[in-house]
Formats: sequence, C-alpha cells, structure tokens
Amino acid sequence: MGLGDRLRRLDGRVLPPLGSAARRLRAGAGRRRVIASTGMVGAAILIVLAVIWTAGRGARPVDDSGSVVRVGVEQGADIPSYVDASGRELTELAKVSPAPTWALVSLSAYASPAQAAATAVGVEVARVYARVPLPRTQTEIIAMDIAALPGGLDAEMERAAVRKDADAASYGALAVKLSGTSAEEADQRAVYEGARAMAAAEAAAYRAHCACAYALVVRAAPAELLELAKRPFVRAVDPAPELTRFERSVFLPPLPEQEGAAGPADGALSAPSPPVGTPPAR
Repeated sequence: MGLGDRLRRLDGRVLPPLGSAARRLRAGAGRRRVIASTGMVGAAILIVLAVIWTAGRGARPVDDSGSVVRVGVEQGADIPSYVDASGRELTELAKVSPAPTWALVSLSAYASPAQAAATAVGVEVARVYARVPLPRTQTEIIAMDIAALPGGLDAEMERAAVRKDADAASYGALAVKLSGTSAEEADQRAVYEGARAMAAAEAAAYRAHCACAYALVVRAAPAELLELAKRPFVRAVDPAPELTRFERSVFLPPLPEQEGAAGPADGALSAPSPPVGTPPAR
C-alpha cells in the first residue's frame, strides 16, 4: 500500500471522531474541555507518522496521559446554563449506558458530614470539596479525598483543623515580630493578625465538623446518578464518562452562593449570608 492510500485510510479513521468531538465541545461550551500538555501539536504529528509507519502491522495503544479532563463550570460561564446542560447530558447518558461513571455533584448549600452522607447514600464518594463559609470572607477551598462518609470527612476535617491551628500560630508569630511603630509595620501587622484570626476561625469550624462541604466527586451508574440529582441538597450532577484516570482531572464546582457567572476558584468570597445547612427551596 502506498503512502497516499495510507493517508486516505487514516483520514477516514481519524477525521469523523474529531468532528464528533468538536460538535460535543461546542455543545458543552463552558462545562468541560480537555487540556493537552505542552507540545501536543508536535506529539500529534508524531502519532500520525507512527500510524502511517506501522499501518498493516496491527494497532498499538496510544498514550494520552498528557491530557487533563476538566469537569465543572469554567470561570465566567453561566451557572444556570451549566446546571441545565449537566442535567440533559446525564439524561442522555442514562439512555445509552449502564456503566458506572465519575460525576461532579454540586450542592445548593454547605452541608455537614452527616448531611453529605445522607445526600450521597448508595453511591461511592471519592472526594469532597469544602471551605468554611464565613460571611464576606475568602477562605481556603480544600479538596478532601475520602473512603467513606461521614467518617472519612470527619477525619479530614480534623486534619484540616490541625493545619489551620498551625497556620494561626505562624501568623501570630509573624505579627509579634513586627514591634515597630511605623505605618508600614502597623499595616503588615494588621494583615498578619487578620490572617491569624481567620485561620483560627477555620480551625474551630472544622473541629466542630462544620457545614462546609459544597461538592462531591462520586462514581455510580447513570441511573443512580439520576436518582441522586433529585435529592434536596443537590444542585447539579455533571457526569464525566470521558474521565478514565481520576488523577488526571480538575473539578470546578460552583459555590452554593454563586447564582450567575462562575467566579475564579481562588476567589471564593462568601456572600453576607451564604446558604449553610439548609438547601434553598427549588
């Protein structure tokens, strides 16, 4: 077989899937995309050349370990549209596949470990996203990998409390070192004291096993995910059947208080009264 024939056969095998992928990305704009590692264009050329070179010698597996799957709502995207699109995708997936899949479950209010466990009963939970929703305060978002609810989340909150205690002590020590009377040192000391107070408040909340969980990463069959989507605390269930390697993923759940456009993950500023412990009426 000549090189031209091999290229035509390659076009027939590669271009239709690429077209399907492009259509899916357009349909889900703002929800998910696959980010390739640096140099993917060059890697793609090498793969094409390798396919031509080995044509007729049997297919070989292609290593796509350089790609990362992003699941959730992208910064600036419309959250209500994301919620609707996630629901439609889950409904369609349940019609065609019974296979278990990963999914991002966004909650409509911050939940305690017990409330998160009641919400996710019957499905496997691998990760919880949590933060202490102090009013008008940007607190740290923590991804907590767990084996079970509520015990696993309780344990992770205890660990977070210990770390926040250490943070508070460090900030306090830095504040004490600034003993000068200049305006600059006074301002810096105030920054450290504010950080110490916030870390101490976070430590106290986690030690009390607070209502701080706002998203779950679960694995279940699509039919089970449809049932999960109907539960009181659940705002959206975003299935990710393309996710095959959990460690090659980025999850972007919206905060419960975000209602319009999604803000940056590192700009988590609570509303004056964030929804805590009780989901809003639908």
